[in-house]
Amino acid sequence: MKLQYKSQVNAVPAQADDDALRFFRDKLRCETDPADVYTDMQNGVADFVILDVRSEDHYNAKHVKGAISMPKSR
Repeated sequence: MKLQYKSQVNAVPAQADDDALRFFRDKLRCETDPADVYTDMQNGVADFVILDVRSEDHYNAKHVKGAISMPKSR
């Protein structure tokens, strides 16, 4: 017997263009991304803190300049 698997991707229908635009515009009001951090750092803006929550070994191997190590296993 073969089970029919329903797509999780298609379970949520695509939104109208205006709704999708509003969603992502609102989402970006509350978030930043690596490109924003990189641009600010390149321009000498340092009014934020970068927390590196990876393991101490990963942090010691390589990390963003100025990042504070705070492994989430702590």
